[in-house]
Amino acid sequence: MRRIAAQQAGLLRELLPGPTRQASTHLTNLFPSIVVESVARLPVPGITYWANRHWHIYVREDDSTDERAFTVLHQLKHIIDHPLRRATTAFGDADLDALAKHFARQVLICEPIRKSA
Repeated sequence: MRRIAAQQAGLLRELLPGPTRQASTHLTNLFPSIVVESVARLPVPGITYWANRHWHIYVREDDSTDERAFTVLHQLKHIIDHPLRRATTAFGDADLDALAKHFARQVLICEPIRKSA
């Protein structure tokens, strides 16, 4: 599963038009069914839920840009894995959370070097 998460992270890096730290800005263009919003006084770094035919990712606005980017990517992996969670009980919440953290780290630590034209 970690290998698949790393491959998914690599694909996402290729699709992002700018720095991965700005992933939340670009995700809504890549995935129109995802809405990302910063929320004041959120008690956790981020939450994800499905409503009105869209996935909603809320991130704590008081967190740093890097923390918000990590949280958005972490929550995106939960969205990606949502069908898996529904299809099997082989993976517990802790397993899926660890996988989401791994995915977010893989996207952020492997920032590609973009050559200017």
